[in-house]
Amino acid sequence: MHLYRLCNNFSVAICTITLLFLQLSAANKYNVPLAQMDTCKEFRIANTGYAYTQFFHLHKLTNNKVNANERLHLKFYVLAPMDAHILLSTNDRPLSRDRVYEVVIGAGQNSFSSIRSRMASMRVSTSTMANILTMYDPTPIEIIQTKVRKSTYV
Repeated sequence: MHLYRLCNNFSVAICTITLLFLQLSAANKYNVPLAQMDTCKEFRIANTGYAYTQFFHLHKLTNNKVNANERLHLKFYVLAPMDAHILLSTNDRPLSRDRVYEVVIGAGQNSFSSIRSRMASMRVSTSTMANILTMYDPTPIEIIQTKVRKSTYV
């Protein structure tokens, strides 16, 4: 009888811990389902300082689903504590004076994000939303360039 009561209390404790874990894990920031992440290709890009070392050519991407009024539509997910740099360029070795779009998500210790028209230059646009990136929850990033107007939305 005593053993049964002990086991019964133990299973209640396991149920309580399991429910707490499920509650904590379900409360992620962006609610990206794991099933959606399974459809993604994973790339690990090492931090090499301020240098772009890995480039993805748009004409080689098979998942660039462009709508009728779009020139570019990219959607990807970032797992990083800060400083996710995305460079949109016409070549894979741009010089600092070349016209590019450099998007920095979670800059300044993850305190703001910005878009620049040249690498490491003054910001064209800034968002002060802090803590946008996290190591444990995929941050969805979507970049769309439309055909109608010469503008890019991030």
